[in-house]
Amino acid sequence: MQCNRFEVQTNKPFVSIILPTVLAIVICLGLVLNFEKTANSTSKATEKPNKTTLISEHLSPYITSDNDINLSKALLSPDFITLFGSSELSTKSEYNSHRFIPKFTNKELVAYGSGGFQSLNILLALKANNEFLKNSNIVILLSPGWFVGSGADGLDPDYLIKTNTESSLNRLLQLAKQDKESTYYVAKRFYEMASSNKIKPSITMEQIINCSNKSNLEMIKGFPNSLTLSAKQKLKSFFRNSFSENSLEFTSHKEAVNAMQNLPTKKVDSFNYQSAKAKSKELLDSSCSTNNWGILDNYYLKYINGKHSTIDKGSIENNVEFEDYKQLLAFINRQNIPAVFVMQPLNPFYYKNLKELTPTLEAVKAEADKYNYPFLDMTVTDSTRYELGTLQDIMHLGDMGWMRINKFIIDQKKLELYGKY
Repeated sequence: MQCNRFEVQTNKPFVSIILPTVLAIVICLGLVLNFEKTANSTSKATEKPNKTTLISEHLSPYITSDNDINLSKALLSPDFITLFGSSELSTKSEYNSHRFIPKFTNKELVAYGSGGFQSLNILLALKANNEFLKNSNIVILLSPGWFVGSGADGLDPDYLIKTNTESSLNRLLQLAKQDKESTYYVAKRFYEMASSNKIKPSITMEQIINCSNKSNLEMIKGFPNSLTLSAKQKLKSFFRNSFSENSLEFTSHKEAVNAMQNLPTKKVDSFNYQSAKAKSKELLDSSCSTNNWGILDNYYLKYINGKHSTIDKGSIENNVEFEDYKQLLAFINRQNIPAVFVMQPLNPFYYKNLKELTPTLEAVKAEADKYNYPFLDMTVTDSTRYELGTLQDIMHLGDMGWMRINKFIIDQKKLELYGKY
């Protein structure tokens, strides 16, 4: 009996203290492991591969791979409108389309461009994204300055180099057999710039040049100083094995674009045109106290101070930009891209000869009319018919100008507006 009592006494601490402790530890470990397993399975169920998001803002075309990828995403997505323009995109107006459309409509909008961005660059951007254009929906903001004076010479060669990445040029090269007509034109334009020493082409650009309808040998002869013997051999080798779609760079760009994430639910704001117009007028009155031309005080005092100017009247004859623009229109038409165009105005208080531009700008509109593209012509030659606030200086859009463009985009693209005009 003592022995039995001893056994019971010695096992009692084990039963009452140690065993519950061990069981508690086992249970806790089980709960932790189960929690981690559940958490991991939940994470895998909700996580999207290669999390990336579209940028609903202004993308500068200056060389960055992120902007390059996000342009492709915007063109690919049916949720997005892509707006191409130049220096007006940098204005701070809250009604700038890349701020207004995502905030007050059922669509997103990406603006792509910067000062100097013209027709050829838009064509290059679209061609480099040829495989992503199926759902694309675009707006192109034109400026009178593109087609007159130095603008008529076409895209500035330095700007061409600064704003076209090797990645985008490589994709253009890979897709060169798609829409050969525009490829021939782009190759010809690059050739003209290179042969007149306006640009020093990269090897990719040289390969694009050789996609023209001239013979490979003839094109190479056009670069006696810039092409080394090894470069010429590379070009000949390229033409024996051209247009391979197995390029690592080409594939990685495609994978990055296709990995885009669904857009999050957007916060809805309500727009009231009359309230916005009143607010804009109040801001205009306080910001343009030194003049009655609708020009912001800091700009007016620094550059204008009561002076007037004239602008080159231009002509479509020997107008390189006009030819680039026609090629852009033809490409958009062949790709069946729903596009709308806007011709921005110049300030008629400052420029005194705007009527002289009429024939050139009418020719620009007539080209778009050939394809039945909606075209908003905002140009005004008579200062008495000019609405103050349309521009914030002599050529860059102000609040009223942006609001008019947004109304045009909403109507033509049949967007749902949260609010009323």
